[in-house]
Amino acid sequence: MVLGALGNLATIRSFELASVVLFAVALRWIWKQRNPLYLGAFLGASGVFVHDWFWSTNGFFRVTFNHHLIGIPGIGIGGQIEPLSVPLNYAFGFGIPAVLYASNKKWMDQTFGRWQYPLLWLAGAVGVGIYEIPVVHLLGIWEYHQRPGFEFLGFPWSNFWLAANLIGGSCVAVAFMARWANLPDRAGFALRDETTWKGLVMGSFPVMTVFYLTGMLQLWWYSAVTPWVNPSPRPF
Repeated sequence: MVLGALGNLATIRSFELASVVLFAVALRWIWKQRNPLYLGAFLGASGVFVHDWFWSTNGFFRVTFNHHLIGIPGIGIGGQIEPLSVPLNYAFGFGIPAVLYASNKKWMDQTFGRWQYPLLWLAGAVGVGIYEIPVVHLLGIWEYHQRPGFEFLGFPWSNFWLAANLIGGSCVAVAFMARWANLPDRAGFALRDETTWKGLVMGSFPVMTVFYLTGMLQLWWYSAVTPWVNPSPRPF
């Protein structure tokens, strides 16, 4: 039972407000790092909402969003919207872990060695459950339409390894890109400085690439098991 799917406008607006506040706090912290690559990773993570638009369709997640959510202006097809809060959550949920990992890579190497990679993957799997199960099951922000055997408290259990790949892959990819970019410490931001644009571009590409590759792998899972309920509440 999805406890929050009761059309509670106050719940939805509280979620959206929390999304804006967390995004603003995270962006301020990123800005204070004075590292264009970290800013690129953060903004790149917000930009992967484009994948979410496709992933929500009948052939992937088969998701419907609470109708009270404020949509991104100009994005709406067949009555379906992309909530404005989604890119804010992606930036915080995928950009911040990647930046934290990249900025502490030496410590991770010294402390965990090769074990850091399976631990990172496990942290991603656990983290998505901690976040998304309450969002879906309690708050009713969005709803998956998959058969009961493929859901746990309204949350597709296949998302455990999907998110583990997304978070773990983004963290490792951004860390490697930071090493390859070799930007000066606290390089800062200047519109006419090539270093700024180099960092922004090289920071955003790893997260976007990981989302593309992970989504492609997940397509084989959905093609093989077809876990959805029918008829679909979505037009596409």
